[in-house]
Amino acid sequence: PVTVGELDRFGKQIVWSDRDRPVAQSDPAGAAPPLGWESIARIGREERMIPGYSIFPP
Repeated sequence: PVTVGELDRFGKQIVWSDRDRPVAQSDPAGAAPPLGWESIARIGREERMIPGYSIFPP
């Protein structure tokens, strides 16, 4: 856990843990829907990934 005013690995203050800037909580309604291979390929094209890139599913 991070406390207010703690520093990150680069020596900078972690501002998102500041009392003046609380982190908004999100309560997801459920699990994310599965992501299909077509969607992954489309994202690769949109991000202009180099042809022949590899996808490693979890």
